[in-house]
Amino acid sequence: LVVTGDTFRVKELLKGHGGRWDAVRKAWSFQPERKAELLSVLQGSPDVGVVEDKALAKLSLKPCSEGFVVLGETYPIKGLLKEHGGMWNKALVGWVFPVDSGDVVRA
Repeated sequence: LVVTGDTFRVKELLKGHGGRWDAVRKAWSFQPERKAELLSVLQGSPDVGVVEDKALAKLSLKPCSEGFVVLGETYPIKGLLKEHGGMWNKALVGWVFPVDSGDVVRA
């Protein structure tokens, strides 16, 4: 996860939320699990203009015997999936949720 652009005015804010400056890429790098928190902080800051979320992940949602499973590029959002009650299923190679969690995961 990276933050780019004119970040000088908010460098202390970015540092305070776990950001590390990457001089080669001229960007702040963050752990992927911090995305939701970081977006919220940046969008709420009066020192930040436009915040664009260009991070994409290819995911699919399929039914399974326990409810449904989230498959695909889940590693960057594994913390979020755990937070919402997902359980890693090695056999299905995905995150399993009970049937009644569908609305939370689809959001």
